[in-house]
Formats: sequence, C-alpha cells, structure tokens
Amino acid sequence: MVLTSATQELFGCRADEDVTGESPYKLLKKDDIIQDLKTRAAVSDFSPAKQIVLDYPEDELLLVFDRDFTYDQLFYLVLTPEAKDRILNLWYKFSRVRRKFGAPVCFSDRNIADAKDAYMECVPFQDSRFRIKQMQRDCGMQAVPRMQSSSSQTQWKFKRNIFTQYTPRELSDGDKENIHQRENLRHFCNSVTPRVLQVLQQEEIMNVFFDDWKALGTAGDDADWSGKISEGLMLYQAFTDQKYTKDKKISSINWHPTIYGVLAVALTEKKKEVVMDESSAFEVRASHIVFYSFSDPSNPQLLLECPDDIFAFEFCPSDPNIIVGGCVNGQVLALTLLSICGLLHLLP
Repeated sequence: MVLTSATQELFGCRADEDVTGESPYKLLKKDDIIQDLKTRAAVSDFSPAKQIVLDYPEDELLLVFDRDFTYDQLFYLVLTPEAKDRILNLWYKFSRVRRKFGAPVCFSDRNIADAKDAYMECVPFQDSRFRIKQMQRDCGMQAVPRMQSSSSQTQWKFKRNIFTQYTPRELSDGDKENIHQRENLRHFCNSVTPRVLQVLQQEEIMNVFFDDWKALGTAGDDADWSGKISEGLMLYQAFTDQKYTKDKKISSINWHPTIYGVLAVALTEKKKEVVMDESSAFEVRASHIVFYSFSDPSNPQLLLECPDDIFAFEFCPSDPNIIVGGCVNGQVLALTLLSICGLLHLLP
C-alpha cells in the first residue's frame, strides 16, 4: 500500500518514527479505517482495499512497515486473521535426523547457582555439515610506495580516502596538431564565435551578475502590497480568495501555455500540524491547484484537489490538458483534462 504523509500522521504509523525496522507492526482499528473511507472517499489510501476491510471479521487489522520493499511498497496490509496471527506469534521448529528416532535420551540436572553470574551460556560452534563457500569477495588495494603523513595544529575528525593529481596530463605535439587540423573543430569555432562575441559585448554594456530581485523593491517581506512598494513599480493585479488561499503559501506557479491571461498556482499549508486523539474525528485538508484568470481575479476559475501537498507542477508542452505534479511525499500525479477552456466556468 502507498500511504501518504497525511495518512501516516492520522493513523500514527510514520515511517522510521512510529514504525521502524525493529518494530514494524501497527494495529489499525477497523472503525478508524471505515471513518477515513467515509471522510475522504476515493482520495483515501485505503480505497483499493475498501471491500476487504468491510468484510474483515475482527476489530483490528495489522499494518506492516516494509523497509526492504518486499512487495514493492513501503507498507503492506494483512487481510486475514490467520496471517495476522502467524506474523505476530513467534513459532519454533525442532527437528532431528530419522536414524535417531527412538534413541534413548539421557537428561541431567544442573544447579543454576553453580554457573557464573547465574547465567547458562550456550557457546556457538561451527557445524561442519553446513558450510558456504565464498565465491566472490570485494576488496581494495593501493599499489603505491609506503609514505608517512604528519600534521600540526589541525583537527582530524574522521578518516576518508582522498587523492590529488599534481601532474597535469598533456597531449603530445603530434596529437595537438591532429586536433587543430580537424574539420569539425573548425565548424565548431565558426558556429560559437558570433555568440561569444555577443556575450562579451553584453558584458561590457551591463553587469550580467547584477541581482535584479534584490533591487526590485524597497519594502520587506511583511510589507503592505496595497501601497507603494518601490520607486517606479506599481501593483497591476492581485489574485486573492479567502476560501482557498487563506493562510496558505505558494509552492509553484505556471502560466497556461495556450490560454491567454490564465495562470495556475499550487497552494500548501504554511505549518502542518495534526493532533492524534482517539476521541476526536479524523480531519484531512487536501492541497489544491487553483486556476485564476485576468478577467475575474477575485474568483478562482478551476480547482484541482490533490491528496498531498504539491511541491511543483508543469503543463505538458505537447498537450496542455495534461498536468503533472510532484507531491512532497514523493508521489507523481498526472491529471488529464478534456478541455481547460470549458472547465474554467465550473467554480461559482
């Protein structure tokens, strides 16, 4: 199963925090999973196993953290009570060779007080019947003269392997002459010479390393954008919405490649805090990609709901109806729209 970061926080199964490689098991209440399916519907990570969860006879399901990706995902859900009992209960199997069946067994008593520190030690030994022949071994060697390293007034915190090349590698005169006579080198120099000259002229005219963003405005981060913010810069247009953009930050923004005056922004929470309480209901706030238009900047024209925070998204260069976004949890989402032009009037 693929569990997003929001689902992991809701059910208290955060990878390498709540569940680890040493303690990978987490019992989930069946009622909590059903409540999550009712709250988030198809967006819920448990929607692929909805019917199996509903038919599960017991009150708790076992979720296992699979760090080694045995089943190609970070988690897997145990769907039968028998499998859950086999995983949670530890079983031992003892066997012996058949020729020793029925042989007399002689047991003796030993006082635990006679042992050192009252501990009976079972010393390991090498069994000649089981031997694995090593076919391959990785090792490193360095064929250089033995040298001595010394230092003074330095702190050597840790050791690491490094090397330094102090003699340059140069071509012979014959190789240099052959390279200079090549036709492809002449074509390359002829093609890049005009561009190099143009860049050199631009560098003489203006400072190419000048940071325009630092000199863009004189106001700070908390400045009021309704007033004057810079000498010669004026506010042209503001896209605001109290329902979807309040207390949110923009993680990515893109202009629509074919529709003039339409832009899309990805909104995320400024600080994501989820409080887990058995008595409280689960509540998840989905992330959105909001489309704005210059014709009506106060109202969003289209809303795309995503299961987790979108870190970045892009329009497909060949088909603008396809949008690909990357979530913070590592998932990549692909959205296909039949016609964005027709969907710009879906929202009130």
